[in-house]
Amino acid sequence: MTIRIVLADDHAIVRDGIRAILSEHADIEVVGEAEDGIQMVHETRRLCPDIVIVDITMPRMNGINAIRRLRNLGIPTRAIVLSMHSTVEHVLDALRSGAQGYVLKHSLGAELVAAIRLVAQGHRYLSKAVSESIVNHHLLSLTPSGVARRPRMEHLSSRERQILQLIVEGKTNTLIADTLRLSRSTIYTYRSRMMRKLGVSSLAELVRIALERDFTTSA
Repeated sequence: MTIRIVLADDHAIVRDGIRAILSEHADIEVVGEAEDGIQMVHETRRLCPDIVIVDITMPRMNGINAIRRLRNLGIPTRAIVLSMHSTVEHVLDALRSGAQGYVLKHSLGAELVAAIRLVAQGHRYLSKAVSESIVNHHLLSLTPSGVARRPRMEHLSSRERQILQLIVEGKTNTLIADTLRLSRSTIYTYRSRMMRKLGVSSLAELVRIALERDFTTSA
């Protein structure tokens, strides 16, 4: 069975290089390309590939949000993030958005091909350096007895605590932005940062943790 691929990267030279690598494998076929996140979503809907290979940093819509859009649309195409970023935050963002693989750009070649084949079979794939970072991150989140540490509100900045207070009160992003005289995109950035710090993947979880820690009375 041929694995059909759509490539999404804002640099044509990168797309050309990946296409050249994959063209050497008879079981993999590149059926489309995109230079930004919006085009990636469009091409994925149009071509229905098995896998989309996505860079994180792209114009108009980044790779993480593009993958999230595919999931919200119910599109079953699997996603592999191909990025130069190896931080835990980037990797967790990608996995939470719905990506099944994360490969570092300096690992192009045999590793990318291996990732494609494994993801096509329904498995996950993380570059070795990435998987080690995830394991270390998890170990640091455990107490000496092996129990997960509770999220600590002390890790939040004063501005983040201020925004979380308004979120818990039920304020919308628009109202929070107006209240604090910030842009809505800035509010989204703060919200994402708080979710990363507290180890949650949804706004509902963020509010739940705040309420469990009696945040509104201690802020």
